[in-house]
Amino acid sequence: DSIIENLELNAMVSEALTQLTDTQRRRLLMFAEGLSFREIARLENTSHSKICKSIEQARKKIINFLKFF
Repeated sequence: DSIIENLELNAMVSEALTQLTDTQRRRLLMFAEGLSFREIARLENTSHSKICKSIEQARKKIINFLKFF
C-alpha cells in the first residue's frame, strides 16, 4: 500500500509543479534543495524580495491545486 501511496503522492506533486511558471518552479526547487532566499537571489541575479514573492506565489498555487485532492 505504501508504494502505491508514494506513487500517487509523486504524481500529485508532479502535477502541482506543472501549475507553476518555469521561474517559480526553478526557484522553488532550489529552495527545496536547501538554498536560502539570498543564495537563490544571488544565483538568479535578482533581489531577495523578488525571490520571496516568487516562492510565496508558487506555494500558494500548489496549496490551491492540492485542495482538490
